[in-house]
Amino acid sequence: SIYVQKNKKMRAIDYYHRSLGIDEGQAEVHFALGELYEFFIERDKALLHYRRCVEIDPGHVKGHSSLVRFYLARNDPVSADRHTSIALRLGREMFGDRLARGEEARKKGTHGEALDIYEGIIREAPILDEAYIGYYDVCRGIGDYTAAARILERLVFVRPDFKKTYLLLGDIYYNRKLPGPRKV
Repeated sequence: SIYVQKNKKMRAIDYYHRSLGIDEGQAEVHFALGELYEFFIERDKALLHYRRCVEIDPGHVKGHSSLVRFYLARNDPVSADRHTSIALRLGREMFGDRLARGEEARKKGTHGEALDIYEGIIREAPILDEAYIGYYDVCRGIGDYTAAARILERLVFVRPDFKKTYLLLGDIYYNRKLPGPRKV
């Protein structure tokens, strides 16, 4: 149940803070606390920990990716753009080869391999829109528009300022028959 999950997350917060009491310079702990506080809709605390994460580790792609969302929500496009640029540069440096392998697998028709590669990249560098678009292309190519829409919806959460996502989602919802209730 959600209550059990919530209780475990509260305990995690306590333990992470104890860990920071021993060593404050743990970027991954600050990132985890940012995610936990975001879960509990404590945005100021989440933002504080995401900022601290990238102060400690300027190469933390997920930390920069999370800050993009927060700065856009606070109508601070300058800060959002700065963190977008950093996260994209870092992500492409770290995962450029894997993106190329995903594209190669997609072109060869090894769909499962391509989807696995893209999903792994998305987990590690959620800002990399190329991985979402590659995943979308595979799903579209095999006619799975539900999965294509689902991956683009995830991209909307991570990059709410990425216009191409809305165009692709508009096309899917307008031109494709997805399962579920529709107006007649």
